[in-house]
Amino acid sequence: MSKDKLERFIDNHREELDTEIPSLHIWKEIDSQINPKQKSGYSPKGMTRVAAGIALLVIGSFFTFHWVSSANSASTTQSISVADMSSELEEAGMFYSDRINRSKARLISLGHRDANVYRDLVQMEQQFEELQKEWNENPVKSNDHLTNAMINNYRNRADLLERVINQVERRRGRTNSFARPAVNYE
Repeated sequence: MSKDKLERFIDNHREELDTEIPSLHIWKEIDSQINPKQKSGYSPKGMTRVAAGIALLVIGSFFTFHWVSSANSASTTQSISVADMSSELEEAGMFYSDRINRSKARLISLGHRDANVYRDLVQMEQQFEELQKEWNENPVKSNDHLTNAMINNYRNRADLLERVINQVERRRGRTNSFARPAVNYE
């Protein structure tokens, strides 16, 4: 019961008791006791973070290098045999190749490191190469179905890249650089 009396006394006389303000020196001592300074040096936790960061950097660099090198080899292969294809496919190939290359460069500049996207693009490029081999084996028998499949492959790769860019930019609060600016007609 003595606590209850003490608490009531403090509550009733709080204004009289709160007249003194502690000096800054006292607050500094309290702060140093609550948050003691860490010893300088390397902690295991800090070293783990550094190692994880380096591992992510190496993995990201590997995927980026693989993606860029496969894109360069695929675009070289595509440019050689596109000349033999129909003018429709040639025109679409030039349009979408430019769009794909700009989107890849944009993703790299945004620092995008999702391995699944790069894996999907490599797979789509391999599918295009298979379609291209089929076309080159017998260009006379190649029909609209094969041409449309190749154009759709271009379109799908460009659309995938643009969707990923939009997602990354939305997360960062930016607008899509490929989007058309809003026009105000007022």
